[in-house]
Amino acid sequence: MLKKEINNFLSNKSILILGFGREGKSTLKYINENNICYTRLAIADKNESIERQEKIEYFLGDDYIKAIYDFDIIIKSPGISLKDLDLHDVRGKIVSQTELFLKYGKEKVIGITGTKGKSTTSTLIFQMLNKEFSVELVGNIGIPVLDYVDKYEEVDYFVYELSSHQLELVDASPKIAVFLNLYEEHLDYYESFASYANAKRNIFKNQDETDLFVYNKDMKDTLIGSAYVKAKPIEISQDESEKLPFKNEFIDLNVDKDDIGLLGIHNLYNLTVAATVAKIVGVSDNSIISVIKNLKPLPHRLETVGIFNEIKYIDDSISTIPEATISALNSIPNVDTVLIGGMDRGINYDALVEFLAQTQTYNIILMYDSGKRIYEMLRKKPLKNNVIYAEDLEMAVRLATKITKKDSACLLSPAAASYGFFKNFEERGDKFKEYIKKYSDN
Repeated sequence: MLKKEINNFLSNKSILILGFGREGKSTLKYINENNICYTRLAIADKNESIERQEKIEYFLGDDYIKAIYDFDIIIKSPGISLKDLDLHDVRGKIVSQTELFLKYGKEKVIGITGTKGKSTTSTLIFQMLNKEFSVELVGNIGIPVLDYVDKYEEVDYFVYELSSHQLELVDASPKIAVFLNLYEEHLDYYESFASYANAKRNIFKNQDETDLFVYNKDMKDTLIGSAYVKAKPIEISQDESEKLPFKNEFIDLNVDKDDIGLLGIHNLYNLTVAATVAKIVGVSDNSIISVIKNLKPLPHRLETVGIFNEIKYIDDSISTIPEATISALNSIPNVDTVLIGGMDRGINYDALVEFLAQTQTYNIILMYDSGKRIYEMLRKKPLKNNVIYAEDLEMAVRLATKITKKDSACLLSPAAASYGFFKNFEERGDKFKEYIKKYSDN
C-alpha cells in the first residue's frame, strides 16, 4: 500500500525539508498528519521570515542549502537548484514527493514531460480519462502529490505533469511515460543543456518491460540520447500530427478542424498524444471526440484576450523559448505586431532571428534583456519590418495599441522567461491583459 510504504521509508530517520514553498509545506503537513516518528525534523529555506514551529529546526537565509549534509533524508522541493554543490556524499539521501509517489505508486501514474506542451497535454489526458475513470491531475500543474496519498486506492489514474525540476534526481519512473519534445530551457538552473536533457530523461530511464513510453518520433535522438529504453516504445510524429485526421495505430478519429477549440499547429500534436494515451488505457472514441470538440485553451497559451479597437490581442505568455514563438507566429493568421523578450538565460536565438527577418509580421517590439540581444542581432539584417525596442511590457503594449493595424492581431509571445521582471508567466500574461484594456481605451 502506497501510504504504508512511504511512512515506513520516512520513519525513524532525521528528515530535512529542503525548500518551504507549496510543496515543502505539503511535505510537512504529510509528516504531521501521519504522525511520522522521526529522530529529527528540520526546514531549510532562503526565506528568513518563515514562521517557526516547536520541535522543528530551521536553517534559513543565504546559507540554508548547506544543511543537506547532516540528515538521513533530504526531501527536496522542485525549485531548489543543487548545481553548485558536491553531492557525492548525499546524492542517495535526496528524495522528493515525486520520487516517493513514483517509487511506491507508479502503477497508476501517467507522467507527462517536455519543454513545451506538458500542461496542455496533461489537461487533455485528464479530461479524456475523466469521462470514464476516476482520475486526478497532479504535479507541476496541480496540487502536490502527497496530498493525494489517502485517495490512492480509490483513484484509477494519476495524470502527473512532470517538470525537469521534479524529474532531476528521481530514481523511479511512471507506468506510462510521455516525452513530448526537448529544447533549450532553464539554462540558469542547470549546468548545461545536457544536464537539463538528462533530468527530463528520468521519466523513462527507470521504466521496465511492462511499462509504456510515448514519445516524439521526430525528436527521437534528442529525447533519448544514449539512454536505454526498456519500456514498450510508442512513437508519435509531430509532423504527421499537424495534418488531420487524428490517426495512428491506436486512434482513427474523424474531427473537423473547425471543431477544435485550440489554436496552434503544435496543439494538434498535443491532441494526438493525449488521444493515443486515452485510447491505450481504454477511453472510448466518443468520449475522446467529445473532449476535443469542447476544448478551450488554458490561460496564457495562445489565449484570445479579446478585440479592442478592431485589434485582436492574443496572450501566449507561456512562450519561454524561441521554438514556441515561431510556432505561435506560424499558427496565428494576420499577426501585425508581436511582443518578444524577457529574462536572458543565454539560450540560442539564431533560429528566431532568422525567422523574424523573414516574417510577414510588420511590427516586432522587443523588450527587456533578451529583447535587447535580439534587437541587436536583427539590426544586422536587411529588414522590411518595423523593429522597435521598448524598455518593458507596459511600454510595449502602449506602443502596440497605437501602431497595430485594424483588423489584425497583436501577439505576446516572449520567447523568454518572466523571472526578474514578473513573479511568473501568469503574472506577465495578466499584466498584458491589464495594459491592453488600459491603453486601448485611450
